[in-house]
Amino acid sequence: MVIPDTQTQRKLLITALLTLGLVFAGIWTNTLGNSIDLMPAAAGSESIVGAPSADAFRFGRLLTAILFIVFARSFPKIQKATAIIVAIIMSVASAASAIAYHQNLIDPQILALVGIFFAIAGYSFIVWIFYRQFARKLAPIYAVWGISISLVLEIWLSSITIFLSTNIQIVMVLILPFLAVGCYFVAYALDSTIVEPKPSVRIDGGYEQFALLAQVIIITVALVFIQALSSAGTWGETRGSYMGQDELTVSQLFIVGIVVIALTFLVFHLPRKRLSLSLRCIIGFGTILFGLQLLAFSSDNATLAFLEPITAGIEQFSHLVRWLMIIECVRLLAMPSYRIAGIAHAASALVSLLWLHVISELAFGNSTLVMVIIYVLLMLIIFIFVKGYLNKTTKLWVFEEDSRGVEFVAFATRYELSPRETDVFISLMQNHKYSEIEQEHSMSAGTVKTHVNNLYRKLEVHSKSEMRQLFEQTKSKS
Repeated sequence: MVIPDTQTQRKLLITALLTLGLVFAGIWTNTLGNSIDLMPAAAGSESIVGAPSADAFRFGRLLTAILFIVFARSFPKIQKATAIIVAIIMSVASAASAIAYHQNLIDPQILALVGIFFAIAGYSFIVWIFYRQFARKLAPIYAVWGISISLVLEIWLSSITIFLSTNIQIVMVLILPFLAVGCYFVAYALDSTIVEPKPSVRIDGGYEQFALLAQVIIITVALVFIQALSSAGTWGETRGSYMGQDELTVSQLFIVGIVVIALTFLVFHLPRKRLSLSLRCIIGFGTILFGLQLLAFSSDNATLAFLEPITAGIEQFSHLVRWLMIIECVRLLAMPSYRIAGIAHAASALVSLLWLHVISELAFGNSTLVMVIIYVLLMLIIFIFVKGYLNKTTKLWVFEEDSRGVEFVAFATRYELSPRETDVFISLMQNHKYSEIEQEHSMSAGTVKTHVNNLYRKLEVHSKSEMRQLFEQTKSKS
């Protein structure tokens, strides 16, 4: 057995912290939104809130998307402070809403809508800082398994917590946002010690940027339809209950976890170094659609009962596919990472609202025609990828770590560069502008200039061209 070095151990620890943070955030929103005991109005009862609760959910996500897009360059600089503020709002608002509901202090319908709105708005921000951290500091394989395991743990633990007493659930929604943010801060402190290779070139415009963003939007839109159809309409017969409520037994929850892990392994792990992450996401998209289509062919009640947890597992896996595609965009595009997330959130919220108020009301809303639309979207995303491949524009879409990462680490060790100096050095060697370095590493303009001056002093050079020449000379000698 190969004993992992210090860098590997730190990467694994950061992955564990980010995974745990996602689990805490997921349990929080599931406890608030699904528990019939904590806040019945949030559980979607038609007699209390009905469709308005779904609208509140989508509008909360849309609000986050707008903020991400408008303030994309400002958020990284205030991310830590914003995380604390959001955690406080999430904690106080959710706990106060639950207490007020049980004491009949507020109209349950108003309370439910406000609670759901703030829940999804805060949740969208909190989980994004974890996904962004995966994209910024760790190779894709860490994100693959970290997110996959978090999805499994989230549904398992959420199914347990809803059986706890109301008072315990109130305490949980009070402290879980702070536990999630705490995981982020510890991971953030540790990642300054990690020198992780980055793509050798950042994509700024052109067909490559269009292709990556188009894949994110198409996958997001398609998964909205897939998730809608898997709980209502053609595939709805395989989903008689909502995962996370007590209808799913322990054995069924176990099957859900097995399905997620198995699909993750088959699509995103084998073979690791032969397929790009973008292509793997497309394969994952096709796998989701193919799996749910097979389930739709079953009509026997006994078979449907067996297939129910498999459908739930496929739904969970769909979240992994979507987030990995977004992470790939963050890794490769020069566009601000918050703007990429905002575009994805906006697409999800707008199409969900369109489904709720337009498509589902039409005669064909739950019919085969919607599945045809999904297949068309799959063909479109394959066409975009193939066109990029034929035009030789997909050479940067690599799943494995950049081989130059080892050379960067060796160079930094030789000249005793600090982790942050190494980050700035790598970015300079990749022709990033100072403004891009500020956004990428959450640094102020003054901090970037300080690190650059320190690099010049330690390397005994006077320009970036001399720095590059020294790096190439050192590489050739090693």
